[in-house]
Amino acid sequence: VEDDEIIDCYDIYRQPSLNQPLLCNHTIQADGYMNSGCYNLLCNGFVHTTPNISLGCNFREVSTFNGNQKDATFGIHKDQNSGHWWVQLQGISVGYYPSSLFTELSKTAILVEWGGEIINKKSKGRHTSTQMGSGHFPSEGGLKTSSYFNWVQVVDENNMIKDPENIDQYVTNPKYCDLKIDDDNYDTYGYGFYYEGPGYNDRCQ
Repeated sequence: VEDDEIIDCYDIYRQPSLNQPLLCNHTIQADGYMNSGCYNLLCNGFVHTTPNISLGCNFREVSTFNGNQKDATFGIHKDQNSGHWWVQLQGISVGYYPSSLFTELSKTAILVEWGGEIINKKSKGRHTSTQMGSGHFPSEGGLKTSSYFNWVQVVDENNMIKDPENIDQYVTNPKYCDLKIDDDNYDTYGYGFYYEGPGYNDRCQ
């Protein structure tokens, strides 16, 4: 979610078809990724309202490559009365970012981002071999092989839920990790996409 401030809900390690336990990583960037930022409950200001679920939580059951898939439903929405931004998991309100933390975002958001992220701290510009998800490209099969988002929706200014509009795809380097829109299953899963990859690999030579 972006205006002058950004809240990113990235399912970095698995969402939902990666064989890694850590799932719900949330990043809050109050100055647009310029100087500050923190993860999960390390951020000051988040009001935690559910004792059994926390940001950065582990999931007991995860998907297996080419096997059973486990899904989770996430949501971030603004309370029209208080202006607080609530985080939900499986329909349960985990807590909220108070409207007092923000300036423009206390009114509205103009950008929402979904996807995955790999942090590369190597110098000289070469990506590491750190894989995203199962390490397989979306072109290798999609469902059961790659991470995915489905039923991706936004809440508009009239508090109505709808499909996102004016969508841009952003992939840093498709030789490392890639993204594929799932046009074939819209009637079943709504708007969605597959994403992930192996990181540095033979295709990068």
